[in-house]
Amino acid sequence: MRGVVSAGSDVAAHAGAQMFARGGNAVDAAVAAVFALTVVDPANTSLGGRCHVLVSRPEGKLAALDGRTALPANKDYDIETPQTGARVVPVPGNPRTLAEAVERFGNLTLAQVIEPARQLAAEGYSVPRRLAAAWNVAAPLLRRDPAASRHFLHADGTAISIGELRAQPQLAATLDDIARDGPDRVMDCERIVSHLQGLGSTLTHADFAEYRPLDGEIVQFTYRDWQCCTIGRQGHGYALAATFGILNRFDICTMEPAERWITMALAQAIAHRGREKKESAPHDHVLEPQALDAAADWLRGFKLAPAQAVDFLGKRKHIPEARRADTTHVSTMDETGIAAAITTSIGPHFGALVAAPHEAFMFAHSYRMAKRDRTVQRDRTEMVPTILRHADGRCVAVGAAGSSRIPGAVIRAIVNVVDLAMTPVDATAAPAANWYDGTLVVNPAMPHPVFDRLLQAGLPAAWMEPRFGVHYGLVHMAAKGPTDQLTGGADPFWDGAVWRSDGSGSRRLEASLKPEAA
Repeated sequence: MRGVVSAGSDVAAHAGAQMFARGGNAVDAAVAAVFALTVVDPANTSLGGRCHVLVSRPEGKLAALDGRTALPANKDYDIETPQTGARVVPVPGNPRTLAEAVERFGNLTLAQVIEPARQLAAEGYSVPRRLAAAWNVAAPLLRRDPAASRHFLHADGTAISIGELRAQPQLAATLDDIARDGPDRVMDCERIVSHLQGLGSTLTHADFAEYRPLDGEIVQFTYRDWQCCTIGRQGHGYALAATFGILNRFDICTMEPAERWITMALAQAIAHRGREKKESAPHDHVLEPQALDAAADWLRGFKLAPAQAVDFLGKRKHIPEARRADTTHVSTMDETGIAAAITTSIGPHFGALVAAPHEAFMFAHSYRMAKRDRTVQRDRTEMVPTILRHADGRCVAVGAAGSSRIPGAVIRAIVNVVDLAMTPVDATAAPAANWYDGTLVVNPAMPHPVFDRLLQAGLPAAWMEPRFGVHYGLVHMAAKGPTDQLTGGADPFWDGAVWRSDGSGSRRLEASLKPEAA
């Protein structure tokens, strides 16, 4: 089987690509890469994390798994007690969701798919630069939890450094147990629950044992002559689809760069403002033609009257500071046309800063629990794994990392491919702008006349040099061309890479032309 994997880690992308030589398909490759990420990118995901899985088959069949972390069934926790540490640890979604993805959509066994991750944990991997930087920032916080300190720091409490060979034999043993016995090794484990309860958690054994991934809502929409799908209200899929519904009413490909960025930024802002905020409420109304027509009229009005855009968007806020928060993503494609996109996270870097003492993984952080939100059962995310298909056989799987920057990153990647006919490498490398905490942050590589025009249009734009914890959203894309060529693009800012398999072996592709920033 030939296939391609794009991921936020070189060794994870390679782990996924190995599945093709073993007869695996795009789903096997994506899950193998995510399991590898739980080992080699512990800042951004783990066995205690959450994920969204999106699968598209060439005959048109779609599937989504909602693997979000879940809140305790008993939400009557003490609201006077600070909700930090074990008190914001949710029920993990990754173990059962990834296992179900392989069982329902893959060709291989769970043991085969886990094996590269187990080997990486047992034999070690070289710690890359971005991960080392995250480790260094988090080290003082990790020291507060004895298990986290023992498994994720040196014996003297210092951080793991760039280039170190990092092995985790206890995590390898946990992965070996899951490969043999299934996800119940983590999800039906009294020892894990008792440990969390001892730290103040209200989670119960039943919360873990009864957790199951849900069949996720899928939103389908058309952009130009491409058929697109993404996840629904469990993420930001409706806002993404509404953005493209608005952009469908403009001829993006003929616009000058400044006008294109203004149109894209305003379309996303209008769609985001109009989204339904309650997950339990219907969301379809935001995609009705009359609603999209009205939104497009708003956009045209803002272009004619920048003062109105200022009133709508607000003034430029401070440049966001580096923060301990991110995500990671995997996109895959195989020669048969099966595409998979999985976005996964544990919240802030290293999650809740609490580790499983025997199983050696970090638990996720629940933003809903931290806010004492008792109205929901699962953590709502900003993730939007997306897959596009064209009648001529082309297919693109795309997603991004970066918390609130995820939708904007996916929007620009799709516009680059569909409207501007860029390759995945070029689409990933192009200078970027994105909404970030109410400010349109702009890469200094953007031409100055374009930036000046953004300001004239009333957009709260600001130059922002990419650096640790501050970027424009990290895009990872896998694609199949009309002649069945498999390729991809990956943002190298967080060590992204693309690996392609010819069915017998695999090799690393040039993932992006973008120079790395300090």
